[in-house]
Amino acid sequence: MRRHSTLGAAFCKTTSTPGTYGDGRGGFGLTLRVKRTRNGQLSKVWA
Repeated sequence: MRRHSTLGAAFCKTTSTPGTYGDGRGGFGLTLRVKRTRNGQLSKVWA
């Protein structure tokens, strides 16, 4: 899976591929989790 070094606003708004995206700080920064819900919509959660 390709990792992005920065989580820009444009990337976060347009990403539609389920997965976990980090900001390149080795687990010590922001993480965006994208997944499909039961009804097929996208859920994007910051961790």
